Order: sequence, then C-alpha cells, then structure tokens
Amino acid sequence: MNVTERSFPLVFVVQGAIVGAYRGIKGEPLRGLKDAEILEAVANATKNLETQDSGLIYEHQAPPRVEALSRAIRDALDDIDERTPPESRFRKAEVLKLLELMHAWVTAHMHNGEYDDSYLRHISLFVLWPSELTKPLII
Repeated sequence: MNVTERSFPLVFVVQGAIVGAYRGIKGEPLRGLKDAEILEAVANATKNLETQDSGLIYEHQAPPRVEALSRAIRDALDDIDERTPPESRFRKAEVLKLLELMHAWVTAHMHNGEYDDSYLRHISLFVLWPSELTKPLII
C-alpha cells in the first residue's frame, strides 16, 4: 500500500476534511471525535465510493456522527475533483487505495495509541485553521 507522489495531496484533503469536521469549519463541530468513529467514517466513505463507481445509486448509512464525517470526506474529495482539470483528476482506484491506507493508519493509532483520539491528535498538528478564522475578533 503506497501513496504515490501524485496521490499524496489526497492525504491532506482527507485529513483536512476530518479535522475540519471536528473543528466545525463547515457546520456543527464533531466534538469528542474518537478514532473509532474516524475509522468507521473512512470505511463508510470507501463503501459509498465503491458503490457509486459501480453505477448504483445507494448510500450506505452509518450513525449520525460517522455519517457526517463520511460526508465531509466525500465532499472534500468531490471538491478537489471538481477543481482539477479532467486530464489530471485522480482515478477512483487511487482514491480508494488512499482510503485503504488511511484506514490502516487509523487502525495503527488505535492499537498503539494511549488515547482514543490518537490519530485525530496527530493529524490536528498538521492541519491549519483557515486564515479567515484566525483573524482577531476585536477591531
């Protein structure tokens, strides 16, 4: 399971979606998000992308918090797909391989981490807040 140089930006897209959902960047924050929920959301996003790729119109359901995170991941992937010229877009196989790798990373954190949000803590170190949200509130 390798992340190629070409697909490496997808790592940041998915991690940004996870941290953004946790912080509530585009909606209600998912406070107290646990790695187990992230793992389930990555698995749900994978299943939904595979189903979509097969041509079926079906949405795999998950508990509300997991569904919200899964939707945030898929929306972020859709957004980068729309902003990328057609000839440079990521293939579904690349996206699915990346989600498989992320599933393995979260699982590793769950087995080795001392906290139940070890993976979230780790990726939060690398995902910056949007600049418009970091401006002083007092003028």
